[in-house]
Amino acid sequence: MSSSPLRYRVIVNPWAGRGAGQRLLPRMADLLAGLHYDLVVTEYPRHATELAAAAATRGGYDAVVAVGGDGTVLEVLNGLIGTEIPLAVLPIGSGNDFVKPLGIPRDLQAAALLLWDGRARRIDLGRTGSTYFGNGLGIGFDAQVANEARRLPRLAGLTLYLVALWRTAWRFRAPPMTISFDGRETRGRYLMANVANGRCLAANFWLAPQAEMDDGLFDLCLIRHMPLPLFFYHIPKVFKGKHTRLREVTMARARSVQVETAWPVPVHADGEILAEATTFLEVEIVPSALRVLCPAPDCGERVR
Repeated sequence: MSSSPLRYRVIVNPWAGRGAGQRLLPRMADLLAGLHYDLVVTEYPRHATELAAAAATRGGYDAVVAVGGDGTVLEVLNGLIGTEIPLAVLPIGSGNDFVKPLGIPRDLQAAALLLWDGRARRIDLGRTGSTYFGNGLGIGFDAQVANEARRLPRLAGLTLYLVALWRTAWRFRAPPMTISFDGRETRGRYLMANVANGRCLAANFWLAPQAEMDDGLFDLCLIRHMPLPLFFYHIPKVFKGKHTRLREVTMARARSVQVETAWPVPVHADGEILAEATTFLEVEIVPSALRVLCPAPDCGERVR
């Protein structure tokens, strides 16, 4: 195989996947053998954003590779906003939800092969305040699940999120919410309002199974309060995206969303906690905001 003409900045989060990034470091040279790249390791929260922004503005790189989970991807894409530098992902996180609708393999060797092909696809991003996100944002129950997951350092993958969900289900109080989107409004006690750009959340919860990352629209999944036994009865449906027709669930599409809550609740973006407690949130879609390396034929646009 001949050397790739493309040059990559590779950003590794050593804490991703409960330390999977640190364990991967000795293998990176073999994984990326033959590619033109330089590798940097994050040292503190939001460091990946700084490293990606520096790579995009300094020049000389054709793409930035996020080696980590959805949180690492979130940080890197925020560093690439406003540039034409594409994002590539080697997924090693607990959920890896961002890569699923894009067809990016979970197998690292297969994902690394995309760096040789060098094809990119434009996708939408969401924005709330100054933060951009790629997969989805949630206020309420799912954000509290993400919060609980941070407190379970010994678990990973679906098991991590199931334990966090169990803990949250017994403690979370669904607040009255006013949810406005594209001229519509709904009110009631809601467990959560999820604003999805991608389809999957928390490793295997297909909250928005019809979402497309390049259609200029969010897919909303609004889940009303329900008795706890009924909640647990319905949970398996979410694993297959079969919850969308439940009477407690409202699915919709929108370009912008505003949420007001009667008391403070947490907010997450791509599984990362943005606020421990808030009562108001505004979110908007930013069409075609990011280029992402992913498999052909979905990606027909050459990096350069």
